[in-house]
Amino acid sequence: MSDEHLDAIAAAVLAAGALVEANEKWHCPGPRVLDRWRAAGVPLVASTDAHDAADVGVYRRLRGGGQA
Repeated sequence: MSDEHLDAIAAAVLAAGALVEANEKWHCPGPRVLDRWRAAGVPLVASTDAHDAADVGVYRRLRGGGQA
């Protein structure tokens, strides 16, 4: 996806007052998108998408940035 598309989505999210989920289990959106949206001020909410109680609140990838 182009930077222009990512910026348009970021603008729409901000205009709507919405949040974007960053999914730990599926690594979605990826680091490039997360970094760009974070820089644009998009509110991001981390989710483990845990299907097992032991995985609730366990974040291996989503720590302090979009970088793995």
